[in-house]
Amino acid sequence: MKYLCFDYGQKRTGVAVSGPDGALVLPLEAILCDKRKALLDAAQTLLDVEKPEALVVGLPLRRDGSEGLTARQARNFGRSLQRRSGLPLFYMDESYSSAEAASQIKGSGRRFRPGDGRVDSLAASVILKSFLRELNNKGTILP
Repeated sequence: MKYLCFDYGQKRTGVAVSGPDGALVLPLEAILCDKRKALLDAAQTLLDVEKPEALVVGLPLRRDGSEGLTARQARNFGRSLQRRSGLPLFYMDESYSSAEAASQIKGSGRRFRPGDGRVDSLAASVILKSFLRELNNKGTILP
């Protein structure tokens, strides 16, 4: 099954896609915008191009597992995508995904500018890989 994953952010939303068999995960270009309608329109374009069979949205949980404002915004974004696409929607805890993505970029020796979206899309790929690992382990996926 092909998944499209979003790491929602108010200014930048990272995006990653899985291959049809779920074995390969690739970061795509991040969506750089701060207006909800523009973000949803850009996401719709990706849905039309990538033709995923399901959606994954990173859920930024607090350390105690509770949800704050950003998690509620991510859920709202996910529900909007689901309404537009009719696709199954899953949420995945995104704790530390951005830190892991930044560490991967630094560890590769490549340079990056904070805010260019690469960390956000690499974070989306970290989230999607975690989701697929949980799915393969038949673990719990957040509703």
